[in-house]
Amino acid sequence: MGNLIYVLDDSIKQLNINANQLSKYSGVRHSTIYDILNNKADRPPRDTLEKILDAMNEIALEKELNIEFDINNIYKYIK
Repeated sequence: MGNLIYVLDDSIKQLNINANQLSKYSGVRHSTIYDILNNKADRPPRDTLEKILDAMNEIALEKELNIEFDINNIYKYIK
């Protein structure tokens, strides 16, 4: 059986933001963001993941970055 490994830290580095900024922009509690960053989150709800992705994509657009984030930018499945 595989594991989910969170890779959100790589994505926020690409955006040149920190966890607090992502929390403010997405409306997701900073403790939830930190749990994901530290691989301590236990299956965040779908709406939470959508808020994070929407925020990251909006930030990328505002910064005129040619990046489109998807679920693979939050976590990956490792066998």
